[in-house]
Amino acid sequence: LPDTDFSDPGAVLQGLNRAFQMEDQNNLYFTAWYGVWDERKRELHYASAGGPPALVLLPDGSMPRLESGGTAIGIDPEAQYSSLVATIPQGSRFFLFSDGAYEFRNREGAVFGLEMFTELLRAFSASTTGPDLGSFAETLRGLSQDRRFEDDVSLVELDLA
Repeated sequence: LPDTDFSDPGAVLQGLNRAFQMEDQNNLYFTAWYGVWDERKRELHYASAGGPPALVLLPDGSMPRLESGGTAIGIDPEAQYSSLVATIPQGSRFFLFSDGAYEFRNREGAVFGLEMFTELLRAFSASTTGPDLGSFAETLRGLSQDRRFEDDVSLVELDLA
C-alpha cells in the first residue's frame, strides 16, 4: 500500500479498498477491523470495514463495542473509512472475532447473534484470569444447532493491563 500512513486506520482501510476491488478479484470482497494501540496514551485508534465490532471489557464490567461502520473492502471504490479513538483504562481486555463466532443457528433454529455472544463472553470473562478462548469456542459450538460452526471462527484476546 504505497503512500499509506499505517498509523491511521482509516487510511489503511482506504488503501486496501483502492488496491482490492471485487471486479478485479473474481467478485470477492472482505471485511476488516484495524487498530493501532498507543500504550503511552492508552489510546486505541481504529477503523472497521464491514466486519464485527471489537469488544472491550472494562474494569467496571461494561463491554463497549468499537466499530466505525465502514463498508466491506472491495465493494465500493468510493467508500470512505473513518478513524476513531477510544481511551482504554488499565485492567481492560480487548476482543477481536469473526462473524462466524456468533452467526450460527442455535438449537431452536434462531441465529445466536452478537448480543448473546457479548453476554456469554462477558460471563466467561468474569474470572480474574480471563476466558480460556478454546473453552469459550467449544461452548459456542455446543450451543449451535448441529454442534458445529457454519462459518470460519477466529477469536483473539489482548490483555491491555
